[in-house]
Amino acid sequence: MRGKLEVYKCYGTSDEELLIEGQNTVVDGAGEVLVDIMTAHSSLSGIPDLSSILDTSNYTIQAISFGKDSKGYQRHAHELTARKGYGAFNSVDNNDPLVRVVVIQSGGPPAPGDPEVSSYMPTDAGNLLPSFVTPRQTQLELNALVSGEVTHPNEASFDPPSSISGLCSGISDIGHNLNTLAYASDLSSTSAILVPGMSQLLGCYPAGSGTGGTPFWAVSSDAGVQIGAAGFSDVIYASSYNSLFNQVSSMDTSGFVNFVGSSTTDTALAAGWSGLTVSANTAINHALHASNTGEIAYKVIIGSGDVGACNLYGGIYNIGLWAMDLCKAQKYNNPPFEFEPITNEKRYKLFSKKSLLDNICTTGDRPGDPPVGGPGCNRPGDLTLIWRLYFV
Repeated sequence: MRGKLEVYKCYGTSDEELLIEGQNTVVDGAGEVLVDIMTAHSSLSGIPDLSSILDTSNYTIQAISFGKDSKGYQRHAHELTARKGYGAFNSVDNNDPLVRVVVIQSGGPPAPGDPEVSSYMPTDAGNLLPSFVTPRQTQLELNALVSGEVTHPNEASFDPPSSISGLCSGISDIGHNLNTLAYASDLSSTSAILVPGMSQLLGCYPAGSGTGGTPFWAVSSDAGVQIGAAGFSDVIYASSYNSLFNQVSSMDTSGFVNFVGSSTTDTALAAGWSGLTVSANTAINHALHASNTGEIAYKVIIGSGDVGACNLYGGIYNIGLWAMDLCKAQKYNNPPFEFEPITNEKRYKLFSKKSLLDNICTTGDRPGDPPVGGPGCNRPGDLTLIWRLYFV
């Protein structure tokens, strides 16, 4: 089985640009899924509580996720303070529910008449590459641990400092970018996110426009970053991002974008705005039908706000396709399994992975005044991903 990933900017327009094209790595999980297909016993159809195990959806691609190098999870907007020189974080108290994302960036606020400052560039002396890809991998990145200490503003009810690993056991080592910003107010004290501010630390996708988006700040030092503060000093630039994934509720808190259906045309993929879609030719005898070409293509759009926010958290270097992990899912519930952003019943098994040499979230600055020019942080664009799998 072969496959390749294509990443486009301005897809479907006269300005369409192919940013990335390269072959993927099919991991051992793909073979396990094929074995599950061939060993599922037809007799299950006669058992009401188990008949849904035979549903085709249990044996197909069901999600896509995005990540980066392991060190990136301890830096950039993931970092709590400037003690390592990479980023900053602002925790808020219970009376101030505003979610904040803060990064430290070299330079300072532009003087009147000076050119706009450059956008945040998640760099580390060239040491940003993900781990070497092997078929044995079960997640996008090993040791993708968010580390540090949380100083909570309400010391009466929370004794600072406390380790991330103690508060977020398991959720911080999933191997790709998490999605906790948009659901900070919905994650109860009994969930993995135990204190206000933890959601900002884990990242990585903003709230949707329907809930006001997520503001961010780039500051020249952490001197003006204070716990519970409503604003910051030494601000280089500030704006906000709106998530497409969270606006349409297509991504769960663990960072999995849900498979939402197939296209209904012979030659084109569905739009990809509402989640991961797959090509489907409705005319069985058509020349482009998968049975004739052996190609199945998956498509998803990463909205501009998700691109911008991920860049603040270190960018995207890893992308993975995931199938259902039926055995693991059945430990919690019987099929059919429902997708829901916070309480997702689905469990996933890595099917295929693509690691990149470049951060696809990078946004370049342009000379001149907005909307044509200005810092790239204010003008990230949508990215369209098309992942083609070849079964012949």
